[in-house]
Amino acid sequence: MATSDDIETGQLGVDQERILEELIFSQAESLVDGVRELIQNGIDAPGSEEVTVSITPERTMVEDDGEGMDLTEARIRKFLTQLGKSTKRDDPEAIGMFGIGFGQALAKGRVTAQSGTTVVEFDANEWFREYRLYDVDDAVDGFRVEIDHYDDEVPDPDSTTWDDYVDDLAERFQFMELVHDVEVIVNGERVSDRVPEDEMYGVDYVHEDDLAYVALREKGISDWIKVYSAGLKVTSNRGHGVKGYVITKQNLDLNTARNEIRSGCDTWETVRDTLDDARAAVFREYDPEQLTDAGRAGVARLIGKGYSEFEGAPVLKDGDGEYVSYATVRDSDEMIWSTTDSPWAGKLATRGETVILKDDPAGREIRQAADRSEEIELPDSKDEKATARALGVFRGYEQLDDDEGQEKVSTQKMAIARVLAHKMGLNREIRYGVDDQCRAWTDGEDAIWLTDSAWSKSYWEGWVFQLWRVIAHEAAHNESSEGHPDHGEQFCRNLRDRMDSHEPAYLELVEEIRDEGINATVRQYRHVHGLDV
Repeated sequence: MATSDDIETGQLGVDQERILEELIFSQAESLVDGVRELIQNGIDAPGSEEVTVSITPERTMVEDDGEGMDLTEARIRKFLTQLGKSTKRDDPEAIGMFGIGFGQALAKGRVTAQSGTTVVEFDANEWFREYRLYDVDDAVDGFRVEIDHYDDEVPDPDSTTWDDYVDDLAERFQFMELVHDVEVIVNGERVSDRVPEDEMYGVDYVHEDDLAYVALREKGISDWIKVYSAGLKVTSNRGHGVKGYVITKQNLDLNTARNEIRSGCDTWETVRDTLDDARAAVFREYDPEQLTDAGRAGVARLIGKGYSEFEGAPVLKDGDGEYVSYATVRDSDEMIWSTTDSPWAGKLATRGETVILKDDPAGREIRQAADRSEEIELPDSKDEKATARALGVFRGYEQLDDDEGQEKVSTQKMAIARVLAHKMGLNREIRYGVDDQCRAWTDGEDAIWLTDSAWSKSYWEGWVFQLWRVIAHEAAHNESSEGHPDHGEQFCRNLRDRMDSHEPAYLELVEEIRDEGINATVRQYRHVHGLDV
């Protein structure tokens, strides 16, 4: 062991206030950030083939098996005292930032670094601006950094955060061996040998070129793409209908915190083009009816970027809740932009108007694309309210004779209403009705009449729910509900019972529509509704 006479001391090349407040304790948000940088430094070390990490509540150790570093006084000043900036910015192959890595480590505990038989120690809490340099008998072949944690800078020993740290490091470096011939071992487990498609529940597309490795699938629960710069996870980007991984083989230009890609990064601009081609390859494998809302928006986004093969795909939601293609909209004489909560969208669409929902994800994408590019051609847009007034549907709903009903009122919705009543086990016929004051009424025995205002929502989930509520309400009446029906205590009990007992039938129909689509479901129950839809 070195004696006091063998120990050299020196001072960091920054003032006391800055080292404490700016360059050390303000640098690292958590211990794992500093450990991440130290691991990256180990991967960058010349000759390194393995980086070993041990992280416990008391101590963290990071060691590589590279060529090591000659820890002379001059080298320490060059590499270790330049806190707050990277000493490797000009190295395109390096993924770590030496000065920043040590600055983050110093914030979390007493740091001991060793290469060969030379040791250097830092203790920002006790020694302030000093470091200590000495030799020991037991040599380290590569480079080792140990952090004896400050209790007030790390989580409590029994905190689950320690497990989160290990999981975080495993995720950050899980694909490192795709890019670098260096293994990363965290608490005894090799974490760097994973393959993207093995980490996904199904994969639709895998692509590899000189710039990146891409693995994608159509969106599941989320549509985020995790981005790895030269094998290191740095951020997650919107997937626009797909989810998966992108592992670049070159460094991306990142911010200092290494969690965002800088604007203007040439490598990322090229990778983004590759991602668009990958998205297109994924969407080609799906029928448009199978796509999620995010998938439809992704297709619309590709149309806006010039992928003309998707122009005929029905991904835009119209005012009646159906899906139409960009080509259909483009070839229309005029169109109307509407919203899902518009009281007129469905009625205008039923009357032959081209109505597209601008707050639907795909509609939003195609509208933004039209604003950005002259290549996206849309017809002139009409005012929705003015058109509703002109067609007589602005104030309430148009009253229809029985002969007109099946022509003008959506027979599709009436068909679904009759299917609902069938599934609910009602012995009352569902008929058309006309009234400017109510949505529906019943004679209490044989029939329920639905008016045109029984469904105001333009999207199918909304109007199917409305139909269920209206039919259940009328079924709870045991007498005629014309005029001013009784809504007393007995009716309320009947209604609660009806809602509870009929909800499974409603949910079953919703699942069938989701699986098969509106049109297929209506055709399947043609024997129930008897309408020519």
